[in-house]
Amino acid sequence: MLDLAHDLVAWVESGRRVAVATLVDVQGSAPRTVGSSLAVADDGAVLGSLSGGCVDGAVHDRCRELLDGAAEPGLDAYDGDGGLAPGLTCGGRVQVLVQLLGPDAVEPLRRAAAGLDARLELRHDGRVVHVEHRPAAPRMLLAGATQEAAALCTLATAAGFRVTVVDPRPVFATKDRFPDAAEVVCAWPQEHVAAAGLDERGVAVLLAHDERVDAPFLAAALALPLGFVGAMGSRRTHARRVAALRGLGVDDATLARLHSPVGLRLGATTPFDTAVSIYAEVVATRSGASGRPLRDDADPVHREDAHP
Repeated sequence: MLDLAHDLVAWVESGRRVAVATLVDVQGSAPRTVGSSLAVADDGAVLGSLSGGCVDGAVHDRCRELLDGAAEPGLDAYDGDGGLAPGLTCGGRVQVLVQLLGPDAVEPLRRAAAGLDARLELRHDGRVVHVEHRPAAPRMLLAGATQEAAALCTLATAAGFRVTVVDPRPVFATKDRFPDAAEVVCAWPQEHVAAAGLDERGVAVLLAHDERVDAPFLAAALALPLGFVGAMGSRRTHARRVAALRGLGVDDATLARLHSPVGLRLGATTPFDTAVSIYAEVVATRSGASGRPLRDDADPVHREDAHP
């Protein structure tokens, strides 16, 4: 349920009654992970998804019946073996808790919506059937107020990051240019990064085209225990960058952590496609995945260890 925190808080504050269906158990292959939710408001509005389509219609009807008083809260099961209908076409089995959104959920939802650490217990028949814990949102620092930064900010914010854009030029470092950013800071990125609050889940990406920022920022970022440090640029820029970083005393082991040129090879040419390329490498690095097309990979589409 915490995955829908922003919109659910808005619904609650507008006075809507809400039914929520939450995945509380996943066995085998399934499109969504435990904790994913589908919510239905009393005016018919819908948020989220549990399956990408194959059981969402039935779950939506179940939520509407609950809101209308024609059904009770409960645990429902869906599988892909033909024993229960509708089922999951990918062959897995899921359990779904359907209940009205109660007052106990509001404060955890507000915390999650604000990017703070949040914990929510879902109960049924007097017992806890699922505990959701969402740590504070991971941080992403984008050095350079460029078009690529604007696109990556939008993409990463939608994915749950708290994004800061840093640029020393006041005419470019404005909230109007980066409406999706949690904050826009007018400062030298290399001076700001150490105080930005990034931890081991943090991501720092250099998108500026300025050698006054390039190596100094990357040296400062690589000195921190961040999960991902990347830099956009050509092969020639990368060679100059590495030489400059070595000149600043950055050793080979530390340089090996640098993703430069950053991004997966998608043939990107526009700022948004470039942002997709960069974010795709962030996701692959954080998950330890190969980044290969699924068509060319014999592994299962949905890894069982991806379900918490």
